[in-house]
Amino acid sequence: MNRKAPGILEVLSGNKRMLFGAVMLLLALILAFSAIYKRTATYYREGSIGPGETVGIEKRRPENEGKLNLKLEDQAVSKPIKAELLNDNREIVQRVSLDGEESSMVKIEKEVSYFKLASGEGSYDYEYRIQFSYQPFRWLSIPAALFTVFGVIAIYRGFDEFMADFAKERVQESEEELEEGGQHVDFMGIKNEEGED
Repeated sequence: MNRKAPGILEVLSGNKRMLFGAVMLLLALILAFSAIYKRTATYYREGSIGPGETVGIEKRRPENEGKLNLKLEDQAVSKPIKAELLNDNREIVQRVSLDGEESSMVKIEKEVSYFKLASGEGSYDYEYRIQFSYQPFRWLSIPAALFTVFGVIAIYRGFDEFMADFAKERVQESEEELEEGGQHVDFMGIKNEEGED
């Protein structure tokens, strides 16, 4: 009698190792997706700068961008501001002329690491905001990797165990069919009717 091959759910429910491995892999997948989840935040810094001074822009990553706002402290002075945006080597990336009477906004590109007040009178208040993204749960990638390893090992061992059990059952079924049919197999592997030498 030919028995139908068992389905995946039947195999998993009948083999604890494989079920454990499948659960571990599912947990690993959930943790991995949680680890790559990104959030966006803004880093804020303010201070004061005078003519000829240079201020470093703090970034979490070099590719982060943001905005710089310069505002004259003493409103009596109204000369234009000349600011320079510099890279890591303090080379000029961009020169900007700004109105000294009002607050002036400048975009901070990814290659900008410093800004300098090249000319102007008096002190200026500055503030800059850098936007960045980060992964708050990236530490979950470590247990995700461990769960993946344990899950694969458990499924592999469970599959070996299942195949061994399945082979034993098939051998037993074959022996039972031979006994019911009145035949036996001698040591040479030749089928004889029962009672014959």
